[in-house]
Amino acid sequence: MIGLGIGVGLIFRAEVFRKGALFLAWGTIATAYRKHPYDGFVRHIQLLNERMAAMGSEFFSPAYAVALVQSMGLSSFSLPVFAQICAVMTIITEVLVALTVIVLLTRPSIKTVFK
Repeated sequence: MIGLGIGVGLIFRAEVFRKGALFLAWGTIATAYRKHPYDGFVRHIQLLNERMAAMGSEFFSPAYAVALVQSMGLSSFSLPVFAQICAVMTIITEVLVALTVIVLLTRPSIKTVFK
């Protein structure tokens, strides 16, 4: 909700909301690792596999995932490794988006628009 409020404030070009967006972006970078824990990805993948297996879907079964990765030429693959890759990619994406906001909102031409 805070991000939505800051976004609306940015539309109206208020300086306080520009500073709020910068604070939120720095906070996102500082807490990205804690917001996307590895254990959460493992639990989510396990829950998804259980629900899809209960529905009778083979697409999300662990055997399907292993066969898919092995068909791409990778010899060893496990769901915890997949969860770790997902966690790292999510953190990298979130940090890159926050850095983009910081770079854009600290440009001199943008600062003059908000004053």
